[in-house]
Amino acid sequence: MMLRVAGLKDLDNNAKNEIEVTDEDGQLSIPNAKRMLKWLAEGVRRALELGSGSDTPKDVNALLNLLLISMGQVYIDTALDAAADLATSQETIKSEPDISYLPSLQPAITITNIMSRFINTVLIRLAEPNTTVRRGMELQTKAAVERIESKTNTIVRSTITVVLNWITRLLANQKKADFRPKDSELEGTRGVPGYLETLQTATCASICTFLTKVAKAAAQAIDGQNLEVFSCELATSVRDLLFEHFKKFQVNATGGLMVAKDMSRYVSTLKDWPLSKEAEGGVELLSEIGNFFIIGPEALRERSRNFQTGGVGRKLQKADFRAFIFRRDDSGSVGIQSVLAGL
Repeated sequence: MMLRVAGLKDLDNNAKNEIEVTDEDGQLSIPNAKRMLKWLAEGVRRALELGSGSDTPKDVNALLNLLLISMGQVYIDTALDAAADLATSQETIKSEPDISYLPSLQPAITITNIMSRFINTVLIRLAEPNTTVRRGMELQTKAAVERIESKTNTIVRSTITVVLNWITRLLANQKKADFRPKDSELEGTRGVPGYLETLQTATCASICTFLTKVAKAAAQAIDGQNLEVFSCELATSVRDLLFEHFKKFQVNATGGLMVAKDMSRYVSTLKDWPLSKEAEGGVELLSEIGNFFIIGPEALRERSRNFQTGGVGRKLQKADFRAFIFRRDDSGSVGIQSVLAGL
């Protein structure tokens, strides 16, 4: 009955017990959900017309059970379970993850809000004459909404894991020689338009393209404070991965330009997200790290005076500064050694 009200038609007149459905029918639809609630509202009206006043709390409680099962469990929960299974299955995938499931959170959240509002403004109010029934309905509704919220949060958490695992895999494929290019390798591109773009590594391009896809999908799934929290956590985690990643590579003079170019691209990509000021400041740290590989000894000495020996979070410490400088090919020069000796 609920499927027919939602717009799913039986296409085989000779087999009335079978309903032919497509993949699109499995996607949550806000208009279909509103249609279901319209049908339920009609049921409430009929119950009020035909029943006695003393039976109203019991009748609306029965309608609440129907709603929570048909819309809450069969409709919303099923869609969220499918999205959760898809997200979990991609946590260790060896090809680029498919995050097309993420936008399905938006209709799930919207339908849940509409359903909850209908319950609180219509059904529970009609049950007010019977305190016991009303309290039971409130508890049922709260449990159903919390279950849906929990599943939504699980999908978001799993998505963060999927994204970070894939970025970790891409970073692991970065070539050791990426930041030590020979001049002969770039000789043919000097002096022509787009020369600086050739300094960007393929790993950086792949990661930024993927992160842009994630940001677009996330914006279609959640909004407001939820989107900011998601973006901040993911951006901070990506920053931490990059922070440790660039401690592993030897960098020559031209490679320093490539590091700076990569860092600039990472920063611009992450700052396109809705970040808090604190998270944005943490992302900006990557630009500073990129500069370590291209500035001279005097500029490095000036930078070294601003670091702290302790602290947590996004603060760059002297131990980190030393680790990055040691990766420069000219770290053994007199100028660089004098900077390191002064730490």
